Amino acid sequence: MADTGLVVTKTWQSIISRLMPAFIKRRYLIRKRRKELEEKIERIYRSYSVEFDAAKTEAAYIDVYSMYNDEAAPFLRQLERIKHAKLLGRARRYGINIYDYWDDDDVGMRQDAEYKLRLLVNQKGRENTEWWVAKVIVPIIGAITGLAAVIVAIIALLVKK
Repeated sequence: MADTGLVVTKTWQSIISRLMPAFIKRRYLIRKRRKELEEKIERIYRSYSVEFDAAKTEAAYIDVYSMYNDEAAPFLRQLERIKHAKLLGRARRYGINIYDYWDDDDVGMRQDAEYKLRLLVNQKGRENTEWWVAKVIVPIIGAITGLAAVIVAIIALLVKK
């Protein structure tokens, strides 16, 4: 008699994706998409590698690059958006107006704007960290140290008697 039992197999990825919290799952999916895009771009580049090597003049190289760029452009734009998503999220969290750094044609960030925005986000992050250390962590550690000193003093007085 044949085995009629239902055999359910789960891949490792499906098990992990079911157990992941939402924010980790989102990050995992973004990394996976980014890797897929990078692999697609690499495959397209490899498909044009023979033409790039065969190009003897600058005009021929530019023609091949133009064909490569036409094919890879959608994937490059998606990859750029993924790379900028984290930076833009941090900028929004710190209350930075990101539209000052966005291109007018809504394609993406200007080249110099990414650098300036990254500097500003890092500066706001440092200020935020300094505030937490100076206003929250140091006073709490000071209070705990003071309480520990008082407890040690009380114990010393009790043991002395």
